[in-house]
Amino acid sequence: PLTVIGINPLRQLVAPPLMAMLFMLPLMTWFAAVAGLLGGGLYVWLELGLSPAAFWADVTRILGPDDVLHGLSKSMIFAVLITLVGVVNGAGVKGGAEGVGQATTRSVVQAITAIVVTDMIFAFLSTR
Repeated sequence: PLTVIGINPLRQLVAPPLMAMLFMLPLMTWFAAVAGLLGGGLYVWLELGLSPAAFWADVTRILGPDDVLHGLSKSMIFAVLITLVGVVNGAGVKGGAEGVGQATTRSVVQAITAIVVTDMIFAFLSTR
């Protein structure tokens, strides 16, 4: 229907959510990693008695830029997977609100499955 009025469906229906996901998912990944490190630092300080300076010294010694880039690159691939699953399922919706609900459920299940399988492949390739 969009092509009849001269609108490119790929440009209008796929590009905006893909650009948003490619920006937001790595940002959320970075935010979650920082929150996890801060929470871990707080825990080892309050519960285990390790000083924050010692914790950050260990973190900077163990984690390198390649670890950060690995996590962010994975999040970008996951962003593409999530977007494509959502767009494909959303494009075929029929049946009103019930169809939207079923497509949403199907999208979530398929996206989670795609992420788990892709992450297994990443783990396999990165440990060889």
